[in-house]
Amino acid sequence: MIVVAIITGNEERFLKEALDLKKYLRVEVGIEDITLMQGGFLVKHTVPKFLSRIISRLEKEDVLLLAYTRHATQQGWVLSGSEVLPYGKLGEVLLGCDSQILIINDCCHAMQISILREVPSQRVGLIAACASDEDSFGGLVADIINQWRVRQVFTPLEKIYPLESKEEIVGGLRELLKHKISRILSRISFTIFPTYPLRIKVRFLEPRNRVKTNGEKFVRQGVVLDNLFFPKICGQPS
Repeated sequence: MIVVAIITGNEERFLKEALDLKKYLRVEVGIEDITLMQGGFLVKHTVPKFLSRIISRLEKEDVLLLAYTRHATQQGWVLSGSEVLPYGKLGEVLLGCDSQILIINDCCHAMQISILREVPSQRVGLIAACASDEDSFGGLVADIINQWRVRQVFTPLEKIYPLESKEEIVGGLRELLKHKISRILSRISFTIFPTYPLRIKVRFLEPRNRVKTNGEKFVRQGVVLDNLFFPKICGQPS
């Protein structure tokens, strides 16, 4: 059995990503046991209890997908009222889980999460939006869904270039393609961010186990469980 727990904020961009993930997993993958937690319930005392209740009903052969899309500091997840749930406390909760876990940490300083120091790496997989000293501009959940939808293990390589004008974007892309074309193995996706300064995010898909972000830092650790979240094949039991 696969169980999903999604923790998100009330801001539109967070909630949209969480609802998109829930819809994909329910409609295309066929997972029924999905719990979404958001808003005022997100305080540092209720989130561990929420996760503990889910973990308590898991069997050893089950799999837990834990997705977080919201703000975070280097200390942990930022919950309602600016309360912070320390990653160490989160690790204590997940240490009580005998099942395999895939964590999607879609927030700033995402690799700061310390779960894998406490829970054996053969039981836990982590997909993080960025390195521990980086900010995230969002979009990780959408990228994961897009790759899972075509039955592909999630393997991103991100480069973020601050650009001030359309002319710089064109020139920057020309230089980028000239130097990086030999490394492109499948496709390029671009997202123009309307915030100031104007930014362009470029993702290159690379072979498995070569997952990095700015500064050549890995954004994946632990066991790879992606194939469990690929869409159902026609005739396949749910």
